[in-house]
Amino acid sequence: MYDPAHPPGTGRNLLSEVPPVFQGSHGPQDWISSDACQHKYLVKADQTFLVQEEQKRRPGASSKVSAMCSRCRCHLQVVVNHNSGGNAFARQVKEGHIHHLVYKSGRQQGTSSVEVTEQGQVVETFHYQCSHISCTTMVSLRILSPLINPEFLFLLTDPEAIRLRAEEAISVEPERLEGMAKPLPINILDNLRLYLSNALHNSKLSKPISANNKRFMISFGVDGLPCEDFLEFLGFTRREVCAISLCAKLEPLLTLLLGFKLATSSARSESGYALPRCPLCVS
Repeated sequence: MYDPAHPPGTGRNLLSEVPPVFQGSHGPQDWISSDACQHKYLVKADQTFLVQEEQKRRPGASSKVSAMCSRCRCHLQVVVNHNSGGNAFARQVKEGHIHHLVYKSGRQQGTSSVEVTEQGQVVETFHYQCSHISCTTMVSLRILSPLINPEFLFLLTDPEAIRLRAEEAISVEPERLEGMAKPLPINILDNLRLYLSNALHNSKLSKPISANNKRFMISFGVDGLPCEDFLEFLGFTRREVCAISLCAKLEPLLTLLLGFKLATSSARSESGYALPRCPLCVS
């Protein structure tokens, strides 16, 4: 229920401050803003791990759950340090007790020590410790604002911006893109998901994306230039490779070196992700 983007009217932080006690029904009731997101979290499997029960006694043993809200796109990370006492005998407390977590420290918005990541995400942290006299369990909570800013989100989801990119691409390559439907926002997101999924999880399918690839052009514009800042923000980089395999002047030399003749074709002059001219072709 806690939403850093929509604080309650009381100005109190529900995760770090103890609410005042009022008699009966008197006193302010807006502990949660009416605009606060009703979070629906999706677990990030690659950033989540749980230690086995027999490992919890080891010094420094911890479990982590990472998730993202599919509605407001904020990121959440919960780390449970099962044995912060530093020795294998610290957890002699009776197993199965209910942890009473007490806030100890943290950094939140509205303070001079607010944290901002290199990607521009605002970070809030909360650290809690179990009040049980023999329990060394500590819990750390980390909440980050959405990774994709409104400007980049507009590029991915605004129907008019997507239509204009697609029409420009079709005007540049009318024959190649003939018959291709203009994409919808869901198509842009699905294509981006495919590129990222292959890069992160499927090395066999992960390869450089040609700037004149039909799906890429129709989704992100001519040479990807309309979305260049966003693609570079995600970690994509332009690759400059000499098109020697397309250069007719190099054919005799390559045939001699390789022992067979290469099929050649005319090189297409492109910018951005395209291939630069071969040095031997420059007069």
